[in-house]
Amino acid sequence: MNKNSDNSFLKFVMLCSGGFVAAIGSGITSFGLGVYVFQQTGLASSSRKQR
Repeated sequence: MNKNSDNSFLKFVMLCSGGFVAAIGSGITSFGLGVYVFQQTGLASSSRKQR
């Protein structure tokens, strides 16, 4: 491999790593928000029972 292709591969790896970290962060945020809403409302979903 020449230096140019090594540099391109490094950029690709960094981009993929950033996407992976962003996906993990989004998942943790989504989970945490769900826990918070459950603690505040006591409901596990947005639907309410009809009487």
